[in-house]
Amino acid sequence: MFRLFRRLQWKLTFSYMIATSLVALTLLLGTWAIVWFAIIRSGSIETVVHGASVLVAREGSDYLEQETPDIAGLESWLDSMVQDDEIIVSIIDNDVELYLDRVNYVAVLDTDGNVLAARPEQRVSGSLRDFAPDDRAITAFRSVLTSSNFPFESSYRDEQEQTDLFFIPVWKESTNVVGAIVVSRDVTNEQVGAGAGWLIGSALILPLMCPIALAALLMGLFYGYFSSRGMVKRLKRLRVSAASWAEGDFDVAVKDRSKDEIGQLGRQLNVMADQLETLMVSRGELAALEERNRIARDLHDSAKQQIFATTMQLSVAKALIEQDPSAAKNHISEAEALAKQVQQELSGLIQELRPAQLEGQGLFEAVREASDNFGRRNNIEIDIRMQGQRELPLDIEQALFRIHQEALANVVKHSRATRVIVRLEATNEQVTLTVQDNGIGFDTTQGDQGGMGTHSMRERIEAVGGTLLLKSEPGVATMVRARCPL
Repeated sequence: MFRLFRRLQWKLTFSYMIATSLVALTLLLGTWAIVWFAIIRSGSIETVVHGASVLVAREGSDYLEQETPDIAGLESWLDSMVQDDEIIVSIIDNDVELYLDRVNYVAVLDTDGNVLAARPEQRVSGSLRDFAPDDRAITAFRSVLTSSNFPFESSYRDEQEQTDLFFIPVWKESTNVVGAIVVSRDVTNEQVGAGAGWLIGSALILPLMCPIALAALLMGLFYGYFSSRGMVKRLKRLRVSAASWAEGDFDVAVKDRSKDEIGQLGRQLNVMADQLETLMVSRGELAALEERNRIARDLHDSAKQQIFATTMQLSVAKALIEQDPSAAKNHISEAEALAKQVQQELSGLIQELRPAQLEGQGLFEAVREASDNFGRRNNIEIDIRMQGQRELPLDIEQALFRIHQEALANVVKHSRATRVIVRLEATNEQVTLTVQDNGIGFDTTQGDQGGMGTHSMRERIEAVGGTLLLKSEPGVATMVRARCPL
């Protein structure tokens, strides 16, 4: 269940639910505050009776909804409401007490207007016409009996007597009127208290809070789910496109024509993908050009010169073949030996063109195999030392393998060495390749001598964040060390 809320769609949905619920409850509480303030400011006793009617009608129905009214219960109920000799009606709900003072009398009537119970009894007896013969009282009484709204009260003011007469219907399960409560009170201009305002506001507003909160939650769930669904789909399209680009497929583009932030991001990513594809093509072309230049330099330094020497030997043999066949034969043998050397050089170059990763093996095995082949081909002793064999990033493997090839090629071309030490060590922090010979060395202060290619090796290792160290002196062995952090 909690895993759902890790997804963006459900996070947004939950946020919408909370936001709509808070807004709905804030508006409801604001309405409650306005009602409370209006009641306090109005100071009208009619507003008190309107809120009290809900409570009075609810309690009075317990004694009138039976076939035979519970007269004793009604009298006991009236006794609990009417306090002291001043006849104060006290209605209690939720620990808040609402007082209606200056009450003249309280009476409970049946639907025919007959008095079932009253306080004080000497003031009210018989029927409504006996103690309230005014036609307005009869009209008000009939209006509450025929009302279809709950709660409902009717009232009128007797200016001559300076009294307010309130008629409160008593409902049976909020469907049928089973009687009425009559309250007579002297006219007053007193302000309604804060407790009365809170009680009336609670009676009107609190029953609506739970339904409104539930409706707001459902609306937030519905709107949040479907509104965030489209956003999540658009983000998924961005993720699919990015995954395709990571695999080298730049034909997949983000198709989002909207003008919002996600649409702008999609268009910027498309531009970035185009630039990245162009950069990869350019880097591939540059790498191919560098490799082509290296091969051209190797052919110039080895095969071209040997082929030229072979041609010279054949020319001399051609000139001597009639005058001195024996000498001509020696020159032909020398040309044949040179041709074999050219063949070996070309075979070495062809093997160097195969990257280590295309052979399905890591850097360690590729260096070991290339070093063994180099030693056999050139009749040079090879001492291979390896430590910490592990899988390395492809770009680092390519760079170090090419440096290894370049260093061995320089040994053949320039060092006149008979022994080469190849050391490859890897730790969790770095990988180090060292190629050291026992040759004649050279002066490093004079730059690359005889096409040593140190500049090319340095560019390769620096491209992957590493460093190159070259140590050599004339007449002293040469060491090339490439170190790259992991």
